Amino acid sequence: MTLKSKLIISNVLLAVITLLLVGVTIAYFSDTAQISNTLTSGSVKIMLYESAVKKDEFGNLVADNEATKIFGGQDATIHDYGRIHPGQTIYKDPTIQNTGTNNAWIAGRITFTDGDGDLQKVIKLNDGNGIDIKMVLDGGVLAETAQVGIWNGLENVLYNDHFAMVQIPNATEGEYVFYIFYHETFAQGDTAKLFDTLKIPSEWNNEEMQELENLNIKIQAFATQTEGMENCLHAMRTAFPDYFNF
Repeated sequence: MTLKSKLIISNVLLAVITLLLVGVTIAYFSDTAQISNTLTSGSVKIMLYESAVKKDEFGNLVADNEATKIFGGQDATIHDYGRIHPGQTIYKDPTIQNTGTNNAWIAGRITFTDGDGDLQKVIKLNDGNGIDIKMVLDGGVLAETAQVGIWNGLENVLYNDHFAMVQIPNATEGEYVFYIFYHETFAQGDTAKLFDTLKIPSEWNNEEMQELENLNIKIQAFATQTEGMENCLHAMRTAFPDYFNF
């Protein structure tokens, strides 16, 4: 790696273990890998974390503000969400923070892999291409009003003055990737919450719940230096061509 940058990747795995008439068992796993270069003039460094959760009286999983936040690490913790059901909401707030001394361009990558199911069957876009991420995830940048159009030469991009989200579907392999680019650079201490809610639509029936079997959602965070970079898209393509090769 030639650019003076630092990458922290956190994988959040939602694994449906057992299918039941009223729901499934769901868990997630967090892990971190790091690649870094530190300069004498400063450093580019980020952190990816989320809140711990607890069950409320309605069966939803809400933020446990008294518990320690969950940070990516090699000694990752496995959390079992228990059985999930239609209409349930789970608080999940993957947040990226610039912990380095230098300003940085920040981007997020959310990858859905539907395993043995057919995710597009239940959260399909109107045009049939890709999936409707906002049907199951909400909050953070996903709650912002945005338009769909052409952005930096890319079509069907959801964007506003704050961020742009590009979807790269690959339905033949059951994989759907979403890239979130922030238009402004992040100073030390700045944070960005990608979303804060995983929701199970209340109208889903047992057949539709089956399409969640072995579903994986992987969340990754990326940061690069600002020097020599025109914008966030240019920075990510330059620093991480293997991830941003579209």
